[in-house]
Amino acid sequence: MGTNKKVLVVDDEKELGGLVLNYLDLYGYVCKSAESGNQAIKILEEYHPDYVITDVRMPDGGGIELLTHIRSVQNLNDTRVILMSGYTDYSEDEVKKMGAHCLIDKPIDMQTLLKLLKE
Repeated sequence: MGTNKKVLVVDDEKELGGLVLNYLDLYGYVCKSAESGNQAIKILEEYHPDYVITDVRMPDGGGIELLTHIRSVQNLNDTRVILMSGYTDYSEDEVKKMGAHCLIDKPIDMQTLLKLLKE
C-alpha cells in the first residue's frame, strides 16, 4: 500500500502530530514532524516533502507564516500545504489565495485527510 510520498506534519500538540504521523505511516507515506513553523523551516532546508500538514496557530511560527515561506522558496513550489485549525480567523478561500491546498478542521478526520492526500 506504499506511496513513497513525503509528508511533513507540523503541530505543537505532540499527541496529535504523532497520531497523524502514525496513521500516514500505515498507508506508506514517508513522514517527518516538527513542533513549530520555525522548526519546520529548518527541516525544509533539506527535506522537500510532497505535502506539509500544519496547524495554523502555534507558538514560534504558525502555519500561515510557514505557508508564506514555502511559497517563497523555488524548490518547494509543488509542495501542497494543508492547514488545520480548531479555530482560525482565515476562511478557506483566503488560505487558498495564499497558496494553501485547503483548510481542515481539528480534530482531524483521518479518512478525509487521506482522501486529500490522494487527490
